[in-house]
Amino acid sequence: MPGIRPRAGTGDAAVTTRAVAVTTAGDVRELDLGSGGGQIDALYRAIGSRDLDMLTVTPQLLMWVDDQGLVNGSAVNPVATALLSQMPRLRSQRIRGTVVFTGATDPDGDVTSLAPEWARVLHTHPRANEST
Repeated sequence: MPGIRPRAGTGDAAVTTRAVAVTTAGDVRELDLGSGGGQIDALYRAIGSRDLDMLTVTPQLLMWVDDQGLVNGSAVNPVATALLSQMPRLRSQRIRGTVVFTGATDPDGDVTSLAPEWARVLHTHPRANEST
């Protein structure tokens, strides 16, 4: 992914990147994307595609989506779509497939962990964890 580099580990402790995945059924789960080069592979696995795209929802919130979701017939993701409907510039976007939310990138271009406040918003969204 141009401009985005996985965060490298430092010292003896592995640096991890906390994220939240949201499925098309509204299931919300915490993820640990790990560190280093494994982060992008973890995103591929979580989303179920190697065709990633990144949407900047806010300066502190990135949403990783399957770039081919419409083409491959993925179901609409009601939580992700509802969240974007609150953002004026992204209001008309219908998001398909499982998505992963992370923090923004740091000055070095490294993906950062999702802020706890955003994790709470996703876990408590009215469409999260209910059958659709």
